[in-house]
Amino acid sequence: MITYSAGLQVSVVVQLKLEDFDLDKQLLRIRQGKGRKDRYTLLSETAWQAIEKYRCIDQIAL
Repeated sequence: MITYSAGLQVSVVVQLKLEDFDLDKQLLRIRQGKGRKDRYTLLSETAWQAIEKYRCIDQIAL
């Protein structure tokens, strides 16, 4: 869902970490993406809801 919503390459998505997601500003930080530059991108509301669910499940598992 993140790949489609943000238009990212799979190689970029697999390198994402939870700290790259800014839930307050609803921004996603891309580290060393295309052209070896850091950038920010937006995600759809549906993608943010899925990420929030994942974070809740991840916290329960810890």
